[in-house]
Amino acid sequence: MIYGVTPLSLSLAGQTLDLFPDGAAWWREQGILILADCHFGKSASFRHHGVAVPEGGTVDDLERIDRLLARTGARQLLVVGDFFHAPTGYSDEVMAWLMVWRERHAGLRVTLVPGNHDRWLHRLPSRLALEIVPGVHQLGAIGFVHDPASVATAGQMNSAMLPGDAMAASAWICGHLHPAVRLGGRRERGLKAPCFWLQREAVLVLPGFGSFTGTAVITPGAGDRVFAAASGRVIEVPARLLQRSFNTPGKADNLR
Repeated sequence: MIYGVTPLSLSLAGQTLDLFPDGAAWWREQGILILADCHFGKSASFRHHGVAVPEGGTVDDLERIDRLLARTGARQLLVVGDFFHAPTGYSDEVMAWLMVWRERHAGLRVTLVPGNHDRWLHRLPSRLALEIVPGVHQLGAIGFVHDPASVATAGQMNSAMLPGDAMAASAWICGHLHPAVRLGGRRERGLKAPCFWLQREAVLVLPGFGSFTGTAVITPGAGDRVFAAASGRVIEVPARLLQRSFNTPGKADNLR
């Protein structure tokens, strides 16, 4: 995971998003910090199933969110799915850290668009004060859904639910894929970096935010744009490098 603070600005549906190397996007006009796939409690879940892995990722990731909130002055945190990893990760230790963090940001609005890992949310303590919205969420011209493969269906559902003359979303922000890009060299030797993946200038897939999450190397389509998080910066990858970078469809362990 890249721990940097130099963002890259991107226009999406007439709005300005600052893309941070940590994997978060800052929506300037709305004052919202957006991220996806924190997978809090993943290491606790692994230990529950007998896999010896250390804890610490939850604290580190909460501190990274703290730094982003301080940098942006965000009034709202919007998580596009997989805030948690599994119900087996709802350990006392993880919950204690989350509660301390929540109390530190008692005035922050925290909105969760549930992902496929966000099961049994009713078990969470009410003091976490999570605003859980339907799987299709819209703010102005931008819609939010966890899985980018659901965008077409989500658009139809969203249009049907919109009141009066309200317009359907013209762009979407998603997670789920934990995208990464491989650059240069042979497929197994090239540099691999987490990335923001803008598909068809309309669907922005965020990197996985959690430090204990895997990545999947993507295959960009014609006209897609890819922004790699590397060396504390977010850098757009030239199309000519994407074509030569041996990106193939991939799936990292425990992504879905």
